[in-house]
Amino acid sequence: MNFRIDSDVKREADELFDHLGLSLSAAITIFIKRSIAYRGLPFAVCEDDSHAVYVPAHPRPSADVRRKALRALAGSWKDKRSAKEIVDDIERHRTRGRKVEL
Repeated sequence: MNFRIDSDVKREADELFDHLGLSLSAAITIFIKRSIAYRGLPFAVCEDDSHAVYVPAHPRPSADVRRKALRALAGSWKDKRSAKEIVDDIERHRTRGRKVEL
């Protein structure tokens, strides 16, 4: 899939996802998978974000804990697994092995 994105936005996204141990491609794939699971966008979209309240299903761990968990799951995200395999590993870890339909 090809798409155009502002170079500054892409640079910021690359930096963010690299910091999280993800490629931009893996992050986009995760976003698409979650959108399919939610049957919509996986976050609130409204004209004025000050009225939006997003309550995650689980308390959000610190950035350091998230980074360590991602690295523990995948070792290095720059391996040869497909994005689907990476998402499956994340879901398997999140659900502690319980079967969850996405």
